[in-house]
Amino acid sequence: MRIYIILLFLFFLDILSKLYFFINKPNIKVFSFLNLKFSQNLGVAFSLFEGYKLVTIFIPSIVLLFILYSFIKEKIYIKKFSLGLILIGGISNLLERIFIGKVTDFIDFHIKNYHYPTFNLADVYITLGIILYLYLHIKQSPKK
Repeated sequence: MRIYIILLFLFFLDILSKLYFFINKPNIKVFSFLNLKFSQNLGVAFSLFEGYKLVTIFIPSIVLLFILYSFIKEKIYIKKFSLGLILIGGISNLLERIFIGKVTDFIDFHIKNYHYPTFNLADVYITLGIILYLYLHIKQSPKK
């Protein structure tokens, strides 16, 4: 039961952070390499496939259904959690794409003039979930 509470908390943290930046549009300098500022993305990761609804809505929906199925079937707590991170991040971004047409981003990481593409907490959840799941999968694979 604890996993669902944690994932629900993280989901709402992402939604509320996006709402805050969508409404207030602040530009906050956190560190010399990190700003928090409002941005919107019409595509998927790195603004790819802007304007292609099939790629930005339909395909992610199919992938999320597969991840949901895997999440429901998974018995190992940490693997379930990693799938849950991917699921909540994907659902959050997908809902924004469906209802607003774009995804709110606000984490601006940069080194001097190089700016990594702006992202949000859902993107962090998806990335961490994938890394954790792959790590667990590799760790549990039989050695040859």
